[in-house]
Amino acid sequence: MTHFDKQQQQHHDVLSAYCLALTQNNLTNAQILYRLTNCRAKVAFKRISAQTATQFIPWWQNIATRTHKEIFEGTLLNKETAYWGLLEHCVSERLLAFCIHLCLGDTHAAQDLHQNTVLRAHKNIGKFDFKKCLFPWMCTIAKRVHIDTFRKNKRQNKSLPPDIETQVQTQDEQGRHLDNMTDIELAWCFSDPTYYALAQLSVTERCVILMFYIYNVPQNEIAEVLNMKLNTVKSHIKRGKEQLKNHLGQRPSSSPFG
Repeated sequence: MTHFDKQQQQHHDVLSAYCLALTQNNLTNAQILYRLTNCRAKVAFKRISAQTATQFIPWWQNIATRTHKEIFEGTLLNKETAYWGLLEHCVSERLLAFCIHLCLGDTHAAQDLHQNTVLRAHKNIGKFDFKKCLFPWMCTIAKRVHIDTFRKNKRQNKSLPPDIETQVQTQDEQGRHLDNMTDIELAWCFSDPTYYALAQLSVTERCVILMFYIYNVPQNEIAEVLNMKLNTVKSHIKRGKEQLKNHLGQRPSSSPFG
């Protein structure tokens, strides 16, 4: 463990409280600010003097204050720079994992989805409010890109063989059956009960279930980024959970869908 890590762990509560105060008790933004500040401070720590290192808390808080202004007040950095910083330090790995779930375990499709999501989000970054959490917003974009890819494949007549088509049917966001799952996705569905169960949900239900149960996005945030009423989100969660239970059958107690 480095000296910086020891200092950071020792003063964790004080530093966290400072971020919470800066973000006016917005827990999500405080967590983002804490992680970004830590990344910046860890790099800068190698270049500071021994005297500065003894004043770790005020030095770290100064970086947090500057970061807060840059990201949440938009005074020093433009949105594009803030986007790439948040993406690299806070979002990218979780987004890739979300894409893998959304693509039912097809890692190649998930990597393409991740890349296309990052590019589309960058194109629309001017619409994003940096006072809010970036991850749920990007999950919504990933869902749209995923559906667009399905529709593009469908137009190119990439349909399933008749015998497979009767076994696995996924639905788009409007509930219509899609018949263009790739062979890789099908293999994952049949070999992994969880992916098979997720494949039975509409893309919207799959997205809501993943965001809520796996990635701990609050229901009100899901409703906001998906432009839904809160009761609609709750209905998706309830209906999706029931369908997952039916398709998973007996699951281990550690199942995330409980």
